[in-house]
Amino acid sequence: MTKRCGGFTVLALLVSCSAGFAQVVDPPFDNTEPATPTFLIEQAETRIVLVDMLADATRSMHSHTDMLWHVFVTMNSPVILTIEGQADPVKLGPWQSHLFTGGTTHAITNPGLEPIQFLEFFSKKQDTAANIADGRNLALAFARALPGR
Repeated sequence: MTKRCGGFTVLALLVSCSAGFAQVVDPPFDNTEPATPTFLIEQAETRIVLVDMLADATRSMHSHTDMLWHVFVTMNSPVILTIEGQADPVKLGPWQSHLFTGGTTHAITNPGLEPIQFLEFFSKKQDTAANIADGRNLALAFARALPGR
């Protein structure tokens, strides 16, 4: 499911997250990877991460097995998602989103010559009230936020 996202919606979310709560994450994230995560929100049921990624680089295949789902949102630059079991990569333009079910193995590529940022919204498996429809609704909300939709 590839959907586009309105920049204003994401900007409002980021502004509402105080920089004082953001923190760069230490390992278990592999510091040899070209992507540096900053946790904007970390709660028992939810995680929101802003990721800085180097130019012309790929974050290796990985999965989030402790998550029920996550929504990946590009910001102002294109991104390529390689998903295990899918023949063709998913190419996202600026402000587009993709819904992953938990445990989906994927890689993230920045094909550009400049560093980029993207957002990831996670629902943790321990939250028994959450379901995949919540993630689908979030991805669709980003798509509807585009001007002219």
